[in-house]
Amino acid sequence: MSTQAKERAHNMQISQTINGFCITLLADGYSPITVKVYRQRLHRLSAFLRDKHIDTITPDDMRSFYVELHKTVSSSSVQAYWKTMRSFFRWAETEFQCKRPDADIPAPRFQHSVVVPFTHDEVAKMLRAAKTKRDKTILLLLLDTGLRVSEACRLNVADVDLETGTVQVRPWQSSAKSRPRVVYIGKAARKAIWYYLSSRPDVDANAPLISTNVGHPLDRYQVAKILTRIATRAGVSKTHPHRFRHTFAIEFLRNGGNIFELQRLLGHASLQMVRMYLDLSDSDTAEAHKRASPADNWRL
Repeated sequence: MSTQAKERAHNMQISQTINGFCITLLADGYSPITVKVYRQRLHRLSAFLRDKHIDTITPDDMRSFYVELHKTVSSSSVQAYWKTMRSFFRWAETEFQCKRPDADIPAPRFQHSVVVPFTHDEVAKMLRAAKTKRDKTILLLLLDTGLRVSEACRLNVADVDLETGTVQVRPWQSSAKSRPRVVYIGKAARKAIWYYLSSRPDVDANAPLISTNVGHPLDRYQVAKILTRIATRAGVSKTHPHRFRHTFAIEFLRNGGNIFELQRLLGHASLQMVRMYLDLSDSDTAEAHKRASPADNWRL
């Protein structure tokens, strides 16, 4: 470590480095929402370690932090924290030439949660509980396209063709996660969007498709809160934006779609996640056969 870098590291507390790290992420093309999440996770580390100097953090400090996380968040969230810390300490190693305290800590193990799609009844209840044209549009847009909520929030009016039912999905900069593609909406979603847009004054092509009351685009956290309020009124539990994506995927396969088409519509780089939906769809088919088997039902 150079003398200058060593002095910088020795004088830098975790809280002081977070802003520099986040500026680097923004410069590298990370979305502001992602950077906000990284910032929140790092401030949690800073609070846990009582804002130690960056060059005094030890592997035992990090292990203790992960133990504490396991008490309060899900195992998948712990892994998300682990990824954030890896990114942060890689940056700190380059910036301050200090030894990484996380280098030998493996990724936490976790099991994927069981995918439970919405039922027809649950969706119908939420649509009845949606008090505004905008809220009904959000429900049907997420359900009918399988979009990630952040992708839906980035849509402009011009991205949706109500005549053909096509939706142009724009990626976030590098498109590493959100891939450019075309998805589709049916008649019910088109009708809801048309009613919603017709109720908004002076909507132009570059206006956000779903917006606040003053025309600003919604972010994924605002949409999540809207869905939670709707679900609470409807008496539907465990409602979150990604569950609409799960529901779209399962219903697509149940109704004859194939996994390659689904992979393209969802924008996945690989078939790994899509195969999870296929496994669930196959189990549905097996249960349906048990209920409908002529040989068994007729007691042959």
